[in-house]
Amino acid sequence: MRSAEHQSRVDTALRSVASLGEPVRLTLYRYVVAQAEPVSREQAAAGVGVAHHVAKFHLDRLEDDRLLEVNYRRPAGRTGPGAGRPTKPGSTVGLGVRGGS
Repeated sequence: MRSAEHQSRVDTALRSVASLGEPVRLTLYRYVVAQAEPVSREQAAAGVGVAHHVAKFHLDRLEDDRLLEVNYRRPAGRTGPGAGRPTKPGSTVGLGVRGGS
């Protein structure tokens, strides 16, 4: 019998893969994966031709499903008070499903 921990990992992996069944989300994921450097939500939206709010929704889901790792950082050259909120560029993390007996 499999342990509850193992089943939980399998369930998490299956939810992540199922998340990519949504066409816009898959397109955004592929775009981000293809980039050499992390990209912002605005770059991802422009890169796949969707509205910013649409990209934000799907990128947040990819983060929730552990398919993207998100780092907050302030844009280059902007410092101090009034510099604005840090951006949220995304980069990929490993995706994999391991079978076992």
